[in-house]
Amino acid sequence: PLLLVLDDLHWTDSSSRELLAYITRHIQDERIVLLGTCRDVELAPSHGLRTLIADLRREQAIVTVAVQPLTLSQIGTLVAHLPQNIVHSIQSQAAGNPFFAEELARVSESAQIMPSHAEFHNHGISSPAIGRADEGDTLRVSPNSTLPEGIAAVLERRLGRLSSECQVLLGKAAVLGGSFEFGQLLLMANEHQEDAILDLLEEALRAGLLTEEGAGSCITYHFWHPLIVSHLYEHLSAARCAQLHRRAASALLQVHHGHEGAIAAAITHHLSKGGAEPDQIAHYAELAGNQAYSLSAFV
Repeated sequence: PLLLVLDDLHWTDSSSRELLAYITRHIQDERIVLLGTCRDVELAPSHGLRTLIADLRREQAIVTVAVQPLTLSQIGTLVAHLPQNIVHSIQSQAAGNPFFAEELARVSESAQIMPSHAEFHNHGISSPAIGRADEGDTLRVSPNSTLPEGIAAVLERRLGRLSSECQVLLGKAAVLGGSFEFGQLLLMANEHQEDAILDLLEEALRAGLLTEEGAGSCITYHFWHPLIVSHLYEHLSAARCAQLHRRAASALLQVHHGHEGAIAAAITHHLSKGGAEPDQIAHYAELAGNQAYSLSAFV
């Protein structure tokens, strides 16, 4: 028996795919297993490999297996040689991606630096930071941090397939966090017509950078991976970042008019990052505290 493994088939050119198709169709009666791997998120809808896979499936010449992200436990096992606090941070940041986990672990080992927990949520984001950590210590955050080069290169390659207009729009959306509502983004990107925003969102959906759920007036978009949010956020200038946080606060106030208490913490976050007046920040911080207190009464 013979096992042939071909990795990263999403990089194949047309002649390589023709050879792959020929071999696959002519080893059906041989004691040979041909194992190919590819990242389907790297494939454009018109990519030749998608056509080849569809043809071979129809001919029942191949079996496809979807590989799911690793669980928290599996990521923990992968980096179990590191201090426990760093393991927890990697589990949070890697979101099931083994390459990202290994890159974060490598940086932590080689330079004794480690991304701290990034606060990704529906209404706001704190950009990830890198800080020194020793076993038993809490992570000490360092300013002006960036992601490991290997991860940044992967994210840049993914983003590079998008138009510049789409990248700019996603940068604005990143201020809202790992998930955002269409209505919020529409108010933040008010220099665009609604149809133009939809076109750009659909471009990101086709590229696998976003997923969507919901219908009608309740449509929510989710970024493919939390680190793409971090990467986009880090590339905003300080002035642009502050402007977008102010817009985000305004958008939340409009979308949730009359129910500000429920999202007061997110509003406070954006106002603070946007450099709003202290009295305004204090007002919504108080609302957030009251909301938290009222929720604790039911626990």
